[in-house]
Amino acid sequence: MGGGVPEMGWVPRASMPRKTVIVQCARAVEPQPHPQEKQTRRKQRQMNHDDDEDTTSPRHADAVTAAAAGASPPKSSSSQKTVKDSQRTKLPKQQPLKVRTIRCTKSRNEIKKAVEDHLGVDFADSLLDAYPRLALYEPAQVTMVLTYLRDELGFSEENLHVIFAKYPHLLGAGDKLDKLRETVAYLRKMADLTSPEFRKLAMKNPRCLTYDVADKLVPAAEALTESYGLSDEQVKETFRRQGYMLVNHERMAEKVLPVKHFFIEEVGMSEKEFKKLLCIFSTLVSLDVDTNLRPKVEYLRKTVKFNDKQMRKAILSNPYMLGLRTERIQESIDFFAKCEVLPPELASMLTLQPMLVNLNAKDNLEAKRRFFRDELGVNTRAFRLLILYKPQTLMPSLGVLKEKVKFYHEEFGLSYEVIAKRIAVIPLAYAEDTLRYKAKFLKDFLGWSDETFTKALSNYPAMLGYSIEDNLVKTFEYLEEDLGMKREAVAEVLANHPHVFGYSLEKKLRPTVSYILRLYPNATVAQAIAAAKHSFENRIRPRSELLERLDLLWRYSPRYIASMSMKDFGDKFTDMELDVTDEEIRAKKRKVDSDLKV
Repeated sequence: MGGGVPEMGWVPRASMPRKTVIVQCARAVEPQPHPQEKQTRRKQRQMNHDDDEDTTSPRHADAVTAAAAGASPPKSSSSQKTVKDSQRTKLPKQQPLKVRTIRCTKSRNEIKKAVEDHLGVDFADSLLDAYPRLALYEPAQVTMVLTYLRDELGFSEENLHVIFAKYPHLLGAGDKLDKLRETVAYLRKMADLTSPEFRKLAMKNPRCLTYDVADKLVPAAEALTESYGLSDEQVKETFRRQGYMLVNHERMAEKVLPVKHFFIEEVGMSEKEFKKLLCIFSTLVSLDVDTNLRPKVEYLRKTVKFNDKQMRKAILSNPYMLGLRTERIQESIDFFAKCEVLPPELASMLTLQPMLVNLNAKDNLEAKRRFFRDELGVNTRAFRLLILYKPQTLMPSLGVLKEKVKFYHEEFGLSYEVIAKRIAVIPLAYAEDTLRYKAKFLKDFLGWSDETFTKALSNYPAMLGYSIEDNLVKTFEYLEEDLGMKREAVAEVLANHPHVFGYSLEKKLRPTVSYILRLYPNATVAQAIAAAKHSFENRIRPRSELLERLDLLWRYSPRYIASMSMKDFGDKFTDMELDVTDEEIRAKKRKVDSDLKV
């Protein structure tokens, strides 16, 4: 028996009773006799039937008499039934059910043992129950595929669970292992993929591992270059992002021009943006302009109130929404309306995260809303602000959200109240091992205790989402080396103001701190860092310039000035005339001093 699935008309279903599936599997695998041998067996059965018939029965006598007179013998209901049964019996006598069942069960057990060794007992049981035809593969070839994926390509057991849950018949590629190696080598070379990047692409759609290089992948690359007009780098990017969609491109080449004309002339994209769109979702050209693309774009403009700029940005970020049904998009829009998101806010929100319309409203979005409301205690107003300003929070699956909330509570000691309050800035996309590593680095590098780390994380959970080399280390080195702070003082400042990790060193932190230390004579580094969280252009600079004109900078800390509300600052300072005399300035200062004492 070969490694591939034999050609047959019957296809087993996961919903069939297990006993029926096993019997039909046995019949499909069991070798059938030659047609001439089947005919010989039928003649033998007929002869045996004639020999067994009772010649003394009245029915037999009537038949003999009728035959002698040249008439047809009478037909009884039992004889009719016998004839029909004989006509229906075309296959040779099958083995007993028990024998066939044992035979198929043995094949299934061999496959199960091969899968168990690499994927675990539970996964093997569920996989074979869902796909009974897997029992038709050669166990040795199944082992070859699993060994190749695990040992040579470096897929973990969890990775293999994802792959075979999506495409279980990859197990039957053992008889074409050389072609599998050729496809893997071509994809890695064409897209310039590292091992982790290739594993990610394969898990996205493992069917790409079975594409033939000469018949599928090479023609697709030629179509991208010749018909789509993409450069070599853009072709590489297309393979890198969507290698599994390339097999139909040779049949789509004639559709490129009308689609290109639509996006450039009617949507307002540049040719560069259109090529970028093809790199993201090149099979977009399979959609018809008149029946799909144009009606869908007009619907989004009318319903979501996208302007031209927002429409282009949303399509470039999420071209997949143009392939969705209008009813599916409307369900998502109705969900956001139920969350009190107004029409003007909806356009801004979906421009920021257009992938939200891809999520099923009932099974996905509504389930997450209930989780935030019922389990974390997030009220309607807070949830509305969450999806308006941090809509990417809804992108992870509900299972990931629950696991990450549990992880932050148990691993780092964050209370559920803090998690509910800070959920919009909690890094949810990172693996747990990555988060543990960053937490350990901060504790060891800064000398933080567990309590200090939990306090800092409660104030600003987003710090675990920043790069160690580009953010955490560079910020520390600036405070210690450029500003001359002691290591213990730096650790204390960062524990009290962990949001500093998120500042751009060259555009935010360095210029703001330098300005404050130069202008305020009594300001400390800690005060300057605390004030830096406020807007430099809207608060720190205009207010500092006003106080400089009034000669009051020496009196106040920059943090106090920057943190004042607009009303409080206006009531206290903006009614002062800027062209007053020195005596009037001193009088104003005395008034301010008396107000401070009171």
